[in-house]
Amino acid sequence: MPSTGRAVEWRLIWCDPWLRALTCWLPLLLCGWMTWLFSDGLIRELPVGVSDQDHSAFSRQLSRAVDAHPAMQLRAQFNAVEQGTAALRRGDVYALVYIPADFEKQVRLGRQPQIHVFFNAQMLLVGRLLSGSLQQSLGTVAAQWGVGHSLITHPVPGAALGDAVPLNNQLTSLFNNGGNYAQFLVSALLPALWQILILVAAISLLARRHQLGLEPCCRWSDAGWRLIRCFYPLWLLYSIWGALMLLWFYAVQGWPQVGSLWLQLLAQGFMVLACLAMGALFFGVTRDGPRAMSLAAGYSAPAFAFMGVTFPVQNMDLLARAWRSLLPVAHYTELQIGQASLGITGFAAWLPLGYLLLFLLVWPLVMVLMCRRPHV
Repeated sequence: MPSTGRAVEWRLIWCDPWLRALTCWLPLLLCGWMTWLFSDGLIRELPVGVSDQDHSAFSRQLSRAVDAHPAMQLRAQFNAVEQGTAALRRGDVYALVYIPADFEKQVRLGRQPQIHVFFNAQMLLVGRLLSGSLQQSLGTVAAQWGVGHSLITHPVPGAALGDAVPLNNQLTSLFNNGGNYAQFLVSALLPALWQILILVAAISLLARRHQLGLEPCCRWSDAGWRLIRCFYPLWLLYSIWGALMLLWFYAVQGWPQVGSLWLQLLAQGFMVLACLAMGALFFGVTRDGPRAMSLAAGYSAPAFAFMGVTFPVQNMDLLARAWRSLLPVAHYTELQIGQASLGITGFAAWLPLGYLLLFLLVWPLVMVLMCRRPHV
């Protein structure tokens, strides 16, 4: 294959099955898979276990209330709490409700019995959903019992309700009214997968060129032009996939878009450049495809966890925040959420784009690494 000509890079991508998959059908496959996986939008009927040590009418009512919640399904009842915790560790149930032996007695005496709920807090989304759902179910049952007890001294239902439940909480989601987990997760998962594909494609392209003896840089005089000619097909293809991703979010799925779409498209272009730069950096350091892939895997593996979507950035330690700052997708997702859901304007809207521009400083280092002769 000749090393000159404008169509060389396009032919190289098209003729290599792996590069053709990375740029043509794998993005479409991953988008369809993620969409299908979260197609319901709402999490329903998570398996929950109950260890009822009281076996009373009150404890059975409590179990029915747990099972009646749309987010939970009473999958098993355990005679001993040890059996329930073992099932929780195996993943058979996501939460365990422990009802003590003197539960009904404590309720009838007007005391506050202790109900223990166990769940795996490492599963952030599931744990948070179960925690809120269980509190809602238990609070509803407690309010019903409180009203019944207050009716003895306050025959008026309104007064009894006010005595039993003096404060009524109402939680309203501002930017996701329906609690759609597809909007919450897919809009962050797809950019994270998009970053991985760009990194892998950049390394695969350089490894293929290295295998064919087509080094992207050989002299400082034309190093920049050679890098542009090497990577502009990947930049163009993945920028198109990024635009199609936004089209899927806002036009097909109908998710809200209240900010600037053009700012998101601009950020996508710089994110692709940043990811290509990091992929080229990993290959330039190692001059070996498998080693560069290992570095890219370790670099991008925690991307979704460090993006600040499922876990607040303010609660991350210093190392996690430093790692996050090195991930282009973290800054892009911050801008995407800020524009799509919040409609941020002014300096705060452009700040993530400024962080993406800093990744352009990686390209001179890539040129230095590519122009040096590999060690034999």
